[in-house]
Amino acid sequence: QKGFMMDVEPDMTVGEVKVMIESSLPAKDSVNCTVQNQRLIYDGHNLDNQMSIHRCGITDGANIFVLVRR
Repeated sequence: QKGFMMDVEPDMTVGEVKVMIESSLPAKDSVNCTVQNQRLIYDGHNLDNQMSIHRCGITDGANIFVLVRR
């Protein structure tokens, strides 16, 4: 497990956050953590790529879990 913090804007989409996650990782880790392989979970729900962070109910300081399919 790895943890990290990110600053995102409420109007960003989940898909945009996934791109930020992929681009923030070292090259050796980003190979397996592509946008297509990521699942973001908040409050027990899979987040849809098209939804905004605000619409998902995510607030400042929230924890989002990133699951990576292999």
